[in-house]
Amino acid sequence: MNIELISSYNGFENSVYGTIYRVKEGLLTTIGKSPTENTKKKILAMTDEEIYDWCLELLLAEHSLSKHIEIRIIDVMNKDVRNQIVRHTKSSPKYLCQSSRPDWNNGKPRDPNEKTKNIMDFNAEAFLAMTRQRLCLRTEANTRKWMNEVIKTMLESGNPILKALATAAIPNCVYRAGCGEIPSLTSCKYFETKGQAMCFSDLKLLPLKDRCKKYHGLI
Repeated sequence: MNIELISSYNGFENSVYGTIYRVKEGLLTTIGKSPTENTKKKILAMTDEEIYDWCLELLLAEHSLSKHIEIRIIDVMNKDVRNQIVRHTKSSPKYLCQSSRPDWNNGKPRDPNEKTKNIMDFNAEAFLAMTRQRLCLRTEANTRKWMNEVIKTMLESGNPILKALATAAIPNCVYRAGCGEIPSLTSCKYFETKGQAMCFSDLKLLPLKDRCKKYHGLI
């Protein structure tokens, strides 16, 4: 599995700084301003920790400009897992996958459990919306396992933007501080057994950032 920022260098040698510049340019545009050389200097002076904190605040605020943070996941995965991911909407993922056409594969019959190569492009908004669904324990085990592997890879990547995005990825019950499943369907019971303790302290609702970090064991 390989996960990376979709190239957004904007004159920087590093795609992390280029992505921050792209978002800050959008923020300045909303108030009728443009980035300057000083903007670039400030971005280059940011530490990984500062980039992580800044991105996490942006993502948890669900700012529209979070769509300008884009990632690419490349993985060889089972078709049944792939199908659960590609079903996701919100304009992402943009998906490329290896074909299983028999006439392109020496007559080999289609196999629903075959592992194939896949490329998935997500913007941050769509990725987080997907994780709220696919981290639920009602999700098929293989799909949830793949989702957890994605998040673990991002947390351990050393890339502060990928780490911030993974930190913000939580199941819907932790995001909403309660199970939002349709009443006629059976709850997975995660919120009752574990999620509630991540959301409340002394009967007070914890800030979303704290809930995210508790879920991932970061605090």
